[in-house]
Parts: sequence; structure tokens; C-alpha cells
Amino acid sequence: MRIIDSPIPQLAGKTPRELVLLAVVSAATYLCYGHWPEFVTALGVTLLFALRVPQARPIAVGFCLGWLVSITAMMRADGVWDLENPRLLVPAFLLLLLSSRDLFERFDAAPARLVPNVWRDLPSKHWRMMRWCAYGLGVLASLVVPGWLWASSWWHVSTTQPTWVLVGIIAALALLVIGSALGFVLAASVAGYTLFKFAPELLSDAAFTPGLRPGMLVPLCAAALFVLVLAAPYCVRLVRPRKD
Repeated sequence: MRIIDSPIPQLAGKTPRELVLLAVVSAATYLCYGHWPEFVTALGVTLLFALRVPQARPIAVGFCLGWLVSITAMMRADGVWDLENPRLLVPAFLLLLLSSRDLFERFDAAPARLVPNVWRDLPSKHWRMMRWCAYGLGVLASLVVPGWLWASSWWHVSTTQPTWVLVGIIAALALLVIGSALGFVLAASVAGYTLFKFAPELLSDAAFTPGLRPGMLVPLCAAALFVLVLAAPYCVRLVRPRKD
């Protein structure tokens, strides 16, 4: 076993990897204070890991992927590639820490502790799909906030729609965390609505989409399509009559 994944008995069995992860996320929370969506995201991930919530790792992976996609899309639209930007480096570093079999065993596959691990009792296929859907929802949320919610206020367009989409994403994640198949239904709903709202713009010749930040259209639609493809089969199973 590598040193970074060796438990430290004096620290309740936490590994150096977990300590570094908590330190980086806590520092990011402090640095993001005032930038409320990023601050709330970082604070939420910190609490999930501090409380050892089993689904903390896939949720954190989803948000890190989302912020990477988001900041990359914004840099591409602005034509300025700042590779030393902390908003790019921190999630990239966190992804390296999170890509660990040991961390997977300590969280995703761990027995129930303070929070029950309902995923552990599900068939491996359902467990895997819930994890990938959590990744996709994290990416979608990280694109909705700067790309749609903030941009709507810049364009002086109503922020009601992106706000409710974000609420739907959070609710879908919460349902997936407790192992409810309704999480797939809600995930498919918010992803389908996002595609319905913006997919026609992909075929438009307009240089800008009102209410959407430049450069966000393609990644936003791609993330929504990814979530919809994952969630739709489970929605069909829920509504399909069962054979006696």
C-alpha cells in the first residue's frame, strides 16, 4: 500500500490522501468566499468528505469535471488561455486525488457509518449508472450557474428558468444519494428541458444566444444529452407495466 493511502490511527484512520483532499477543498472554500456558487460548491464538498458521506467522491468528481469544462469553455470564448488560473488548477488537482481505488473503497463501497450507504446494496449496474449520472449532473450544474444563471442577469433576462433547473439538479442528486430511482426521472427532466431550451440554437446562425454566456452552448447541450441518455432507460423501466 502506498504511503498516501496508509491509514493514520491517530486521525481516526484517515489517510494522507484524505487529509490533503480536505485541506485543498477547505482552502478553495476560503478563497471562493464572495463567489457564492463556487463557495457553496466547495463548502458542500468539504462537508460531504468531513462527514464521510459515501457518495462524496462521485459528487466531487462531477463538480470538478464541471468546473474544468466551465472554465475551459469561458477561456475558449474569451480567447485567453490562463493555464495558471487557480479555478483551472484546483479542480484538476482534486481529480487526481479523487481518482483512487483506495478512496473508492473508503467511500463508494464502504459499509454504513454516519450516513447509510444504500448504493452498496444495489446491483452493480444500477450503482454504476447512479455514479455516472452524478458525474453528469455535477458537470451540468457547473455549466448552468456561470453559463445560464449569471448570463441571464447580464442579458437582463429572467433567471427563473436556470434557477429551477439548478434546484432540479440538486434534488436529483439528493434522490440518487439515497438510492431512489426517482433521481433518474428528475435528472432526465432537467436535462430534457435544457436540451429543449437550447438545442435549436445549435442550428441557428446567431452569433450569441440571449441569456447564455458565449462558448457555453455546446458543452451545456452535451452535458444535458449525456445525462438524458443515462437516465432515460430507467425512466422507461419505471413507467413500463410489469409482467405478472
